[in-house]
Amino acid sequence: PMFTLIGGGLKKFTSSRRFMGDVLPKRARWIKDSVIAFEPEANKVTTSNGDTIKYDIMIVAMGLQLNWSK
Repeated sequence: PMFTLIGGGLKKFTSSRRFMGDVLPKRARWIKDSVIAFEPEANKVTTSNGDTIKYDIMIVAMGLQLNWSK
């Protein structure tokens, strides 16, 4: 809903921004790295710096790519 208010001139774009660390739940662990290996049968991933991370539940978010010219 914020972007419709920005488009309508009722809010400024800067009011829609927040730092990721400010919006994560307190118990969340933010790992700033990329996954290079995914082992669903072992419930673990390997990151680009070589760390192996085990998990109970995995949520995969691919991200967003804006193609303004299309």
